[in-house]
Amino acid sequence: MNLSRYILKYSTDDGTLYFNTKTNHSFFLTNELNRVVDSNDVIRKEFHAYLDKNKYLSEGEYEVEKYLCKSVKEKIRKNLALFALSKSYNDILDVD
Repeated sequence: MNLSRYILKYSTDDGTLYFNTKTNHSFFLTNELNRVVDSNDVIRKEFHAYLDKNKYLSEGEYEVEKYLCKSVKEKIRKNLALFALSKSYNDILDVD
């Protein structure tokens, strides 16, 4: 299971605590439940779906890069909108 780079894990004698720093979500997986997940295919698939739903699984090699690109694109879009508004405003005022 490849976890996202945003996941922190802390193991104890009773199990493992997982914390998703991106979504501020956490859960505790007991050793007993982990054994059940490992031995039962149906429960393993449900657990995998739970991890996927709560963004614990790796989104791939370029997870951070995709986030940064999205962030940069949003900033460019906002700046272009501001530029267009200022250009229109200058045209109305006939400012060179």
